[in-house]
Amino acid sequence: MKVKTLVVAALFAALVTLGAYISLPIPFIPGVPFTLQLLVVILTGIILEANQAALAIGVYILLGLIGVPVFHAGTAGPAVLLGPTGGYLLGFLTAAYFIGRLKRRVPGTGGIFAIAVAAVLLMHLVGLVQLVAVTGVAPAQAFVGFALPFLPVDLVKVAVAVPLGLRIRRTLEKGGLLN
Repeated sequence: MKVKTLVVAALFAALVTLGAYISLPIPFIPGVPFTLQLLVVILTGIILEANQAALAIGVYILLGLIGVPVFHAGTAGPAVLLGPTGGYLLGFLTAAYFIGRLKRRVPGTGGIFAIAVAAVLLMHLVGLVQLVAVTGVAPAQAFVGFALPFLPVDLVKVAVAVPLGLRIRRTLEKGGLLN
């Protein structure tokens, strides 16, 4: 594996960590914050190729798994990954890879936007599967309580990430910093 690939993965893992620490309360969902993790995950998929994106998010998850406080609010450890919201972390990995894999197969910004929206839905699906499995809550109740309220905010993140990610990618490619 190239050193450049490892450095890029580490950089994006650090950016996802930073996104986890930037947290604002959501008035209509008490106790659940708005973070920038998903926005950075989408950027990761747009800017990097699929395997690089998966490596970056995988490094982030591995760091948290071994106890480095990289998850939301400085949490870490297997209990977070295996807990009710751990599926969303695995969903981040899925979403970044999904975007990285499909982005060159669609035309224009609209196509990338559609892929990013599909990736967000995929992330929620992965997250909800684990939430339902761990808590025993009904799937419909889990969707209404833990996915539906976030979808409008997630669409805003997609709307910000897609043009920003495409611009960053073009700039990095022009400068020879991406493959």
